[in-house]
Amino acid sequence: MRVKRADMTQSVDGNFGFDDVPAEDDLLSISSYVDGLVEFIDACPTPMTVAVQANWGTGKTSAMLQIRKQLQAQKPDVKTIFFNTWQYSQFDLGENLAINMLKAIANGLEPSQAVQKTAKVENLKRLIFKAGRLYASKTVPAFMDLAGLGLVGKAVGAAVETAADMTDRTTQELDSVEILSSLRHAFAEAVEDSGRKLIVFVDDLDRLAPGRAIEVMEAIKVFLDVPKCVFVLAIDFEVVKLGVQEKYGETVSDRKARSFFDKIIQVPFHMPVARYDMTKLFTVGLARAKVETTQATFMQYMALSSASVGANPRSTKRLLNTFLLLKSILESEKKIPAKGTSKGPAENYLQLFSVLCLQTAFPEAYSALAENGGNGDPADELSVHGDSDGNEQFQRWGIPENELALVGRFFEELTSVFTVDSTFSNEAFNRAFSQSSITSVTSNDASPGRYMQTFDPAERRLRAIEKRPQELVDLALQFEREFTAKDDVFAAQTNPVDWTMRMAKGEPRIGLLTIRAKDLKVVLEFKTHKIDGEQLVLTVNAIKGAFNNAVGTPAELQLHRDVPQVDLRPAYRGGIVMEISKISTAAHVSQVVRALEDHHDLAAARM
Repeated sequence: MRVKRADMTQSVDGNFGFDDVPAEDDLLSISSYVDGLVEFIDACPTPMTVAVQANWGTGKTSAMLQIRKQLQAQKPDVKTIFFNTWQYSQFDLGENLAINMLKAIANGLEPSQAVQKTAKVENLKRLIFKAGRLYASKTVPAFMDLAGLGLVGKAVGAAVETAADMTDRTTQELDSVEILSSLRHAFAEAVEDSGRKLIVFVDDLDRLAPGRAIEVMEAIKVFLDVPKCVFVLAIDFEVVKLGVQEKYGETVSDRKARSFFDKIIQVPFHMPVARYDMTKLFTVGLARAKVETTQATFMQYMALSSASVGANPRSTKRLLNTFLLLKSILESEKKIPAKGTSKGPAENYLQLFSVLCLQTAFPEAYSALAENGGNGDPADELSVHGDSDGNEQFQRWGIPENELALVGRFFEELTSVFTVDSTFSNEAFNRAFSQSSITSVTSNDASPGRYMQTFDPAERRLRAIEKRPQELVDLALQFEREFTAKDDVFAAQTNPVDWTMRMAKGEPRIGLLTIRAKDLKVVLEFKTHKIDGEQLVLTVNAIKGAFNNAVGTPAELQLHRDVPQVDLRPAYRGGIVMEISKISTAAHVSQVVRALEDHHDLAAARM
């Protein structure tokens, strides 16, 4: 059954892709949270400050816009002002960012009709102008402490200047204190005179330099924390902590930084990212891409996105935009297979989307597959993931440790997309991977980076001995020379201690050699689809027998744990994997090579 969403098709909304403008409409099914915040903000006592917290791109601005929209529509006794700190910070206006915010708020308090300008708003503007001059002269920090509002000093243990310390100040400095002391009172009078509750949204604080974010928060607390006023800030505690440490010293503890945060923020609200429902976003995105799906396929799109970019709306929109662009290009070039050949377009779209998820969320793994699949066969490099410890391979590709669980889940989804009749389609994966290359951040024409293969033995040796003992690196080079009669056909991988094994350049890879902390490990895979299953078992057993003859009998192997060990296990996508470990001496290298040398002609059946 095809999933039809006629109300969201491209022909209806007329759009092509997504922009990055924050949405005032709820595409994430969080209306209950927005409704709750609206009711709280309308009914809460004042002054009050609410923090909307989440990572970049997770919808903080959209949530604040939706709250503001509802307040404007439903609460006539509320006045709203929206201030984007990041936009103001891009311009050098010769004034402090906090002063620019005060000006914007004062302008927002002014009645819409010019004839209705009030004396109290005009007085507030005059004081803000004078305060701006004081900020430029660096007088304000002293005032903040002297006014008894020096919460930063209290929160982080900074010394607060006492009244006795003021005796040496000049008359000009005392006038400055008087001006700034009057500012808070003038703001309170202007808000009261407006006759409405004032709600100020301060966006993108966490995009500022942390020190500047702290400056704005201090100004809110010192000057604007007055009755009938609610501030809603887009901020994250980690930014606050960095800002406090930047301004007051790196020795400030997390506890004291938290004290500063709690002093300013009365209500911390975390965006409910884990509860986001991305169904609407994907319904709109796939409709705009003109992709029809079954219910099962639609859920695969959602699962791939969830396991890669997660519930980040900005990243999801970027992913869907990239997909739409590539689909348009490939259709114009007629590179999407026609329906009825191999797999139909719908399946090819899903395969392309899955590789784009990999490219977007895990660029380290994508680059490793691109560069290490040096013979144009990224699927060949992908098979290494299944033939070794998964997390170990992900880390070799450069995946951060805190993302290992997520990337493991993603590769399960990716594998299912390319698996037909229990067999992973290397051809389909390589085709989709090749099609995705034009949207990769790393160009194929870029200068060699950390993911480029290195065949040169001298360079491989130099790079490897930075991570492993020199004697083991030399053993690896010995293995290459004895195994292939050459010294430039193995290639260093993402991690310089992983070398792909080939009998000659340009030939398919036949294995992976890893230089470990105390020994070498060799992994060979034999594919059932390249050799008869029964013959494969006989061949592998013959190699194992030759190996045992070379290194000793099973009884001797039990007695001498320092000799090479051989293990067999099922391969990632069918077949058998042979793993030879504990290769730690020159004699071991020769023994292993002798055990394998009679079977070089079976390379076509290997990796």
